[in-house]
Amino acid sequence: MLTIDENIGFTPNNIKEVRVEITKALETLKVLGINVEVGTLRYNKNEISTKVTFKPIRTKVPSTTIGVAKIISRIGRLPLSDRELFDKYKDTVIGLENDEGGILVDFKSRNSKYPFIIDRKGIKYKVARSDIY
Repeated sequence: MLTIDENIGFTPNNIKEVRVEITKALETLKVLGINVEVGTLRYNKNEISTKVTFKPIRTKVPSTTIGVAKIISRIGRLPLSDRELFDKYKDTVIGLENDEGGILVDFKSRNSKYPFIIDRKGIKYKVARSDIY
């Protein structure tokens, strides 16, 4: 267990130990499916401040979850242009990095950030190429 002498305060040597202790304490959240990233520690003699980011641990969803058709894996890594990718996989169930996926139904060539439209259970979502796998 780390103890900080109140007369000395935080120093470069004990800051490294503090970071290790913080990281160990936050590792318990992985059991809940949460990934924790601790940012740069800023400190002076009396206090420490940092940015802590919590993100869900991403897992790929098996095709049985969608139940419509087989997920086409790794679409985003094929050497196809966005238009070719859409033409090839239109009306096909595709998977997304952070979600269940859906049916590729439309392509907006002028929308460079979210060119693909996915339909899932009647709701349409805009999707970036990097989100498709």
